[in-house]
Amino acid sequence: MFETMAAFMLVEHANGAMFSPPLGPAFYPRAVAPNRKPYRTKDGLLSALIYNDKQWAAFMDAVRPAWASEDYATLAQRVKHLNTIYGLVAGVIEERTTDEWLTLFKQLDIPASPIQTPAELFDNAHLQSVGFFETVESPYGPVRFPGVPTWFSRTPGAVAGAAPTLGEHTEEVLGELAHSTETVDTAPALK
Repeated sequence: MFETMAAFMLVEHANGAMFSPPLGPAFYPRAVAPNRKPYRTKDGLLSALIYNDKQWAAFMDAVRPAWASEDYATLAQRVKHLNTIYGLVAGVIEERTTDEWLTLFKQLDIPASPIQTPAELFDNAHLQSVGFFETVESPYGPVRFPGVPTWFSRTPGAVAGAAPTLGEHTEEVLGELAHSTETVDTAPALK
């Protein structure tokens, strides 16, 4: 798991540290800017990435914020002021609803998506339509588990069921270890 997470994170953050000697630090400046976070709209949260010059020009033309400037016209100029740009855009995003922004961003070909809370995911129409959740009976009643989002033909994932209760498999485990309950019951306590 550690290697998987290291590989996942370093794809984005290895950056200039991949070279010998390093050309820069091991982080992607755009991703670690303090103002890089989901945007708050009038009624929720939104993820959007106004990335290239075409998208930026379309955004500026459609929204016409008071702070619009030629100083931010190119990607190279914006990269020098990433945190400032994210803060300025955040202020503009607060002025409309999530649906208003999603409609506009779709027209402008700017990638955007609403941010949902974990609670909202349980009722998400897409996740429902693909059968993402699996309901498993447990001693406490039905439990709805998130499904396995990947499909491997030789090793398919599946929800195995509810977690065992305390002591549920003691006999089985002791049997596998070639012990009996008497051996465990009479063993000196560990200090």
